[in-house]
Amino acid sequence: MDKDFIALLGTPVSTEAHAYEHSAEVMLPFLKEYLEYDFKIVPISFLDQNCEIAREIASKIETANSIHNKSILIIASSDFSHYVDPDEGYRLDSLVIEQIEDLNARKVGEVVCKNDISVCGCGPIMTLIEYANNTSKGPKAVVLKRGNSGKHGMKGSVVDYVSMLIYEE
Repeated sequence: MDKDFIALLGTPVSTEAHAYEHSAEVMLPFLKEYLEYDFKIVPISFLDQNCEIAREIASKIETANSIHNKSILIIASSDFSHYVDPDEGYRLDSLVIEQIEDLNARKVGEVVCKNDISVCGCGPIMTLIEYANNTSKGPKAVVLKRGNSGKHGMKGSVVDYVSMLIYEE
């Protein structure tokens, strides 16, 4: 844990926010396997997921890093549609993906709420978009892979997964 960076964020530390969240523990083995250097992590969980909080967190990360000047990798972890027909999940998720590709954090939140899409990590996604827009001259977003749990299990009610990359050319 990067305790110095966490202290600079000035956000509350909450065991409640992390109680049922497992994305960091899922990603950590992959990071350890594929990153060829020592690193520290700052897991951030959201109880309230809205664009205002996403902007605030993105700004706090930016401010903290202006002091530490570290190379930062932000991973926003989220399943997409939960327990829906695969075609319906693909349709719903495409609405969200379009907004991510446009790097429009506010519209990500609006589309998720308006269409009742079960993207459980839209707060972190919006934060990543806000951070990229604030710190990059020309961020781009691209879909790397899409899939769902139906490939290896129940086919009529699936959880969708999307892997995307936001980068600067």
